[in-house]
Order: sequence, then C-alpha cells, then structure tokens
Amino acid sequence: MIRIDASSTTVLLTEAPAPKVRDRKTGEIAKGAVSGEALMTVLAKGSGCGGHA
Repeated sequence: MIRIDASSTTVLLTEAPAPKVRDRKTGEIAKGAVSGEALMTVLAKGSGCGGHA
C-alpha cells in the first residue's frame, strides 16, 4: 500500500469555449463593447480538498 497525501489536490475540468449568448430567445451572440468581437464562455468545474473550491 502506498499512502498519498491528497489534502492539497485540485482538479480542474474545462470545456471548449463557446460563443456567449446574449438573448436565448433570439439566439443573439454577445459582442465586446470596444472590439465588437464575439464574447466566448468557458465552463470550468473544479474541486479541491482542504477548503479550496
């Protein structure tokens, strides 16, 4: 048996970036106020031990 201290372990899972939707009813994509480029959303899910989220 090998003991491992995982008290400070953090796991982060991300999904591929997707265009940010401004209005779900119309499907309008959100755009940056200055650049006018489409904004992207990145979803990240993490879990950790020792009080970190």
